[in-house]
Amino acid sequence: MSVAPASAIENPRPQDVLSGRGNYINKHPGNEYFRSLVRQYKVTYVATHKNDKPLFSRIIFDSIRSLNPPGRFLRQDEKTKVWYDIGERKALDKTRQALREGAPELVQILNTGDDVARDSVAQSRAHRVEQGFIPRQPA
Repeated sequence: MSVAPASAIENPRPQDVLSGRGNYINKHPGNEYFRSLVRQYKVTYVATHKNDKPLFSRIIFDSIRSLNPPGRFLRQDEKTKVWYDIGERKALDKTRQALREGAPELVQILNTGDDVARDSVAQSRAHRVEQGFIPRQPA
C-alpha cells in the first residue's frame, strides 16, 4: 500500500494506538491505554443489549481522540515503514473487535448464576447510565 506524503507519520506519539503485532505494539503507551479502556467497558458491553453496543466503541474511540495531543489509530506501511491514520471506520472496527475478544467466556461466567459477577455487571451498568454513557432502560 502506498502512502501519500501528506499523510505519512514518521514517529507515532505516545497517545497513538498502533495496529499490528509484537512487543513494540503491545508495549506502546497508547495501546496500553486503549486496552485499559477496553477492560473498563468490556463487562458492561457484554451485558448490554445489542442496540447499545456501538456506544462503547464510540466512547473508547472518542477517549483516544480527545487526548492532548489527540491520539490516532495508526498502521505501518510495510514497504516504507511510515505510519498512517487508518481512519474512523477502521478504528471503530478495531475497537469493536477488542470489546468482543473473550466475550463468549465472559457471557458464560455471567450466566453461571454467580451473584458477585451479576452484581458487578449491574453496578457497572448503573454507573455508565448515571454518567450518561448508555441510555436508561425503559421500566
